[in-house]
Amino acid sequence: MPPRLYKIRRWIAAIDWLGITRILVIQLIVLFVLSLAVIRYLNWTSELAQTEFMRAIRQTASGTTSHHRPSDRHWDHHGRI
Repeated sequence: MPPRLYKIRRWIAAIDWLGITRILVIQLIVLFVLSLAVIRYLNWTSELAQTEFMRAIRQTASGTTSHHRPSDRHWDHHGRI
């Protein structure tokens, strides 16, 4: 075997394949957990938006069109304090 090929084989044998595999598995688990978190967040925000939309539709259908937000509690419907 040529000396150069021997050095390459020794270098490949020195690589910690188990360590690389562990790191790869941990990265895949983290990616999976983050994906689940993003999906849950998107689901939560879409449910919130749908609830808000349905509330606005019901208010419009019933004839009430007040658009008070929690931060606007101290204002009346004419914009006065």
